[in-house]
Amino acid sequence: MTTKCDYCGKEVYLPFVCKYCGGKFCAEHRLPESHNCPGLKKAKPPPGKRELLKVESKPKTGFSLFLKPISSLYSSFRGYNFSHSLLVLLTLILMEFVNLKTSMANEMIFAIFLPILIILVYIFIPEYFSRKINAELHFEVSALGLVFSILTSILPIKIIYFGDFIEGSTLFLSITGSIYFVQVFSLEMLYLVLAYLGKISVVAEYLSIISLYLAIFTLIPFWNSSGSKILRWNKWAYAVLVLTLILFFIGSNFIPSF
Repeated sequence: MTTKCDYCGKEVYLPFVCKYCGGKFCAEHRLPESHNCPGLKKAKPPPGKRELLKVESKPKTGFSLFLKPISSLYSSFRGYNFSHSLLVLLTLILMEFVNLKTSMANEMIFAIFLPILIILVYIFIPEYFSRKINAELHFEVSALGLVFSILTSILPIKIIYFGDFIEGSTLFLSITGSIYFVQVFSLEMLYLVLAYLGKISVVAEYLSIISLYLAIFTLIPFWNSSGSKILRWNKWAYAVLVLTLILFFIGSNFIPSF
């Protein structure tokens, strides 16, 4: 079931709800500044009053000091679209249950922890780096991609595609290309880690293949995709990623059969 963005009318599967006005918006217009939020002025005090509040605030002691690290951690993750990440996590766990029925009970820790690790690399690394340079990248799931990922997970040829990153504002190609390069490179390195853990865990062995297929489908340079932006940004960087994937495929014992 889709919902239309209150600002532009775009249909989205999981809209962002503005905490100031209560409206529902797409990733591009989720920020109060992007949809001319009527509650934005109420949320931000005038500059003079803001400075006065800083002067009048009392030093934090006791329990407040204990909560400060927790609030800092919350602030670091505020703005991430956890609902979309949760959908991907549930899809990965479902794919594990479909393909690894006999091993799931014995490897429950791996079955839950390793999919979270994939999400950190696949979704949160690009969003983290984009925030470090004040860019706007937000992951949005593809319902069709999730369905294909589940259906083809039991086949020799897999289509592992969970969604795309939506750019909230116009970004330079050098920024998006470099961020997507880090994403694919991180997926390839994660593949090596999971392949090594595959010696002791069937779940890790299976998820190593999933991470590799994620890197492959992210690199495919179709129109305006992550792969096409890496290619247009730096052809040598794109060639390095492709060559690494080829070496993984032709390497002995790198691709277990599932």
